[in-house]
Amino acid sequence: MALFSNHNNGHDLQRDIEALRRDIAALSRSASKRGANAWRGAANEASGFYDDVTQRVSQALPVVRQRAHDLEDTIRDNPGRSI
Repeated sequence: MALFSNHNNGHDLQRDIEALRRDIAALSRSASKRGANAWRGAANEASGFYDDVTQRVSQALPVVRQRAHDLEDTIRDNPGRSI
């Protein structure tokens, strides 16, 4: 019971606990802000990647369609060779 015998130490302990609680709250807010910033950065990067892929696919589609059409014509003209 010597731990609780001195009121000054108890008061200091309470003050230390309150200071730790404030520090933990501040760290929690900081981590939350950093997490939100990281999320926004990742979302922006993913959006940019999606835009790039969409643009490349849309540029390639006419060529893919033409080659598919050419392949259909070749198969239609040579039905025995497509088996």
